[in-house]
This record gives sequence, structure tokens and C-alpha cells, in this order.
Amino acid sequence: MKNEMSEAARKLKNEYSQQHRNMSPEAREMKNEYNRNWKRNNPGKVRKYHIDYWERKARQSNAIQDQ
Repeated sequence: MKNEMSEAARKLKNEYSQQHRNMSPEAREMKNEYNRNWKRNNPGKVRKYHIDYWERKARQSNAIQDQ
């Protein structure tokens, strides 16, 4: 499968992951609480994101099978 992530995106993802791993438990809990509240208050956006995600994955899967 072709790696679709650019070098800049890969670097940014790695930096974000590193910051998340080094986060204190208190900071992580605050971040998780914020995200839970946002998802609770925006169920339509969450649903749309999930639908868009799986539609994108289906297109990628079809593109791979067509090759």
C-alpha cells in the first residue's frame, strides 16, 4: 500500500505524538475531558467526521482494488 503521508505531515505527526506521550496525567485528563465535552456538544460534527472517514477509506480501498 502506498504511503500517502508527506514528509512534513509525518514529522508533524511524530512531534504531536511525542508531546502527547510526555503530557502529565493531569494535563492529559484535562485534554480528554475537553474532547469528551466537545463530542457531547457536537454530535452532528462527530457523526459527519466518521461518515467522511469511512467514505474516504472506501474510496482508497476501491482505488487499490482497481490497480
